[in-house]
Formats: sequence, C-alpha cells, structure tokens
Amino acid sequence: MFRQSTSRTVFQSLGMSLLLFCGSLSSSSLLFFHKNNVFASAAGASGTQKFKRDIGDDCSDLTSEACIREIITIQKCPIACSELLEEPGTIARTSDSEIYQQRVTKQDGKQITLEEYEGYITLFVVIPLVPNAQYYYELVEHVHEIFPFTVEIMILPISVVDDNEYDAAEIIPQANSKVTFLKHEERTDFMIYLSESEVFGGEDNLREFANDRASIYIISSNGQFVERMVAPKLIDLEKRIIVYLQQLDPTFLEL
Repeated sequence: MFRQSTSRTVFQSLGMSLLLFCGSLSSSSLLFFHKNNVFASAAGASGTQKFKRDIGDDCSDLTSEACIREIITIQKCPIACSELLEEPGTIARTSDSEIYQQRVTKQDGKQITLEEYEGYITLFVVIPLVPNAQYYYELVEHVHEIFPFTVEIMILPISVVDDNEYDAAEIIPQANSKVTFLKHEERTDFMIYLSESEVFGGEDNLREFANDRASIYIISSNGQFVERMVAPKLIDLEKRIIVYLQQLDPTFLEL
C-alpha cells in the first residue's frame, strides 16, 4: 500500500485549492503517474459504464421515490437518480490534532483508531439500509478499484431511525471486498466529530443526516479537511478524489 508523508505546510493552501479545482478536471482521467508510482489504476475502468451511463428507457421520467424504493431503478438510471437525490456539498476543516485519535468499531467488534488511515485519502461512507443501499456499496467498491493505492474506505450501515415507508434492506459484500465494514449503528461518535468540523465552503449542512441515500465523507490524507457529498455521481466523486491526489503531489501527470 502507498503512504504519502505530508507536512502541515504542504496543505496550508489546500482549502482554497479545493474550491478552485472543483469542476476543473477531466472526467475521463483514470490514470495518474508520478515517477515510479501508480496512484490510480485503469483496472477499475471496465465497470465504470455501469455507474456512468443510464440504460433504462424511462430514466427521464423518474421520481426520487422510485430511486430509493426500487434498486433496479437506480441501477438502470444512475445518472438520473443522482440528479434527483444529490444534495449540495460541504467542505470543512477538522480538528486535525484529534482526528487520528478517533475510534470506530469494525463489524467484528474490534475497535480501531483513525491513525490506521493516516496518509491515505479516506472515504467514510454512511449508507442507510433502504432498498438502494446495495447500489451505493457497489459504487464505493468500484471507487476502490479505480484508486487502489491511495484510497481507503469505511462503510457504516445504519438503520433508518424514523418511521418511513421504505422496506429494510441489507448490504451483501462482494467475496473480494476491499472496504472496511463498521458495526451497524444508528450514529457514532465519529459521525458527531465530523459534524462539528468548521465549514468554509459549500452548504453548512454537516449536521444534517440523509436517511434514504448515501453520504460520503472524503477525508484528506493529513486529516485536516473533510468534504461531504450526498448521493454523488461517480464522475463527480472521482473528480473530488483527484483534487486531493493532486494536492498530495502537484507533479502528477494526468493522462
């Protein structure tokens, strides 16, 4: 696995750069090389169209309810459903001196600290257990295939706390799953910790909770920044990860 050493000075201008880089990158870029290191892989490209193209005949006539209630709908119409479900993003500064002291509980009950993810871009993915849960799980597994050396992923499956009308669902992990499943809980101390970060860009909605779609928290490799995306398109999630990769080393060659 790749670990990138960083100093505080390297990231002093990252906050502004994150805002300036948004939307400025090529969506077709899947390979990044720096000297002898491969930071992202084309190995994940084969399944990309599954998440980047609508194949349903009625994708233009969908409702958000259909995208939540019927997994086949979001699988056939990932772009249309994301446009219905996505919410404005948020960028914030964490208490970086404390983030790696935070603890999470894995599915097997073992507690780990976030120190295990220091040096990696970390995705903390909160997935409510409603019918579209499996889609979001498969989406982030695919992200790990694209960025196998620099991105680590934790998934927190949660029960929907209010009395909504959606059927309960479960996530079925792939046999070769590369993500870490956390203990099934409604809320965690780590979620609360992230929600208290200092917002400096986007919507001030870190304390809000989406109970019918995935929330993806991108944590920078030095732990200083967290970005929240709700029900994003794969192409948009890739772009944001690429921004953090380029901030690790500005001499990346984009192919």
